[in-house]
Amino acid sequence: MKHSVLYKKEGLYTGWPLPALLPDGRLTVVVQVSHLVEHFALGERITLVSDDHGESWSESDDPSIPSNWPGSSTRERHDRYEAILPGGRYLAAGGVGWEVWPASDRAKADEMGLAVFDGPDPATDDLIVGGYRLYVQWSDDRGRSWQRREWAVPGAVRFLSFPRSAPLADGTVLVPAYDLGWYKDRLIDTVNAPPEGPRRDVHATYAIRVIGGETCELAEIPGGGFGNELALVETAPGTVLAHLRDDTTGYLLESWSHDGGRTWSRALRTGIWGYPPHLLKLSDGRILCSYGYRRDPMGIRAVLSSDGGRSWDLEHEVVLRDDAVATWGNPLGQHCPGDVGYPLSVELPDGSIFTTYYFVEADGIVHAAATRWRPDCGVGD
Repeated sequence: MKHSVLYKKEGLYTGWPLPALLPDGRLTVVVQVSHLVEHFALGERITLVSDDHGESWSESDDPSIPSNWPGSSTRERHDRYEAILPGGRYLAAGGVGWEVWPASDRAKADEMGLAVFDGPDPATDDLIVGGYRLYVQWSDDRGRSWQRREWAVPGAVRFLSFPRSAPLADGTVLVPAYDLGWYKDRLIDTVNAPPEGPRRDVHATYAIRVIGGETCELAEIPGGGFGNELALVETAPGTVLAHLRDDTTGYLLESWSHDGGRTWSRALRTGIWGYPPHLLKLSDGRILCSYGYRRDPMGIRAVLSSDGGRSWDLEHEVVLRDDAVATWGNPLGQHCPGDVGYPLSVELPDGSIFTTYYFVEADGIVHAAATRWRPDCGVGD
């Protein structure tokens, strides 16, 4: 295994790195950088590009890189699906995400039933309003012009997509999404804390079916416990596996679709402890599940399946990192226990895996990091 730091600066919170291997062989990672420690992703996004599979990096605003494509939301470039399709079309899709509204529109947001928070910047009186729309945008002229469609999601309180999508063999793209109703009326400095009393099963998880690159369908996944952030992978043509984060126990949930994501089975608990997950089908047919590990020793882990995700080799769990600190203080004076993880993996041409994540060590600086490894290394460790 080879670990590397992608982006790290004192006084900055750098999180949620998203890797992509482009058709031309370039490896890219987009990171979220903020002076404030908050989970609305309102800070600056920085795109890093590598021509040598992660050995060296440079910042880039190249418009041919999907993470640099334009959008209209504060968060959608973090959460959306984005890819150059085989025919050359540029496609981005997902939830519009958190929106910044003026304070004068608070009554409107309340009337719509949306989650509303005071903005993280004390210098303004802006509001952060929960998402309630999904969208598709596409370009057929290499990004010189864009077309876009949007749909409102009736009853949504805090509707977000999640960047762990599944392109299907028939050309459909499935984008994970979820709506967390209990976030409504929570304060920003406790947005990750559970509500008082027992958790309420008021969330919903979905697969956004992007059809033909221009239209959408929304299919609900029956979740158990407290499933929310989810990952999708097509294990065989038309058969899709979903893994869902479950905050009640820490064990991942799984749901299956056998009709290309139109309908889903009731979510059942797996034996994998950790969250949130990412799923990747390797070139040899195995399924890789990588996830954050937020208990001692904290870090990043992964397991493999040789039967299409039906079972997992838990006896040979791969420990990528186990050196994260358990609790650290952020610039707002808060403690953030277990704030590591959100791994995503890509397979490189030589068969090695490049896994990105955000991490914090003894110096307390939250930063974007990566591990390059082979899917049979560390077995038995």
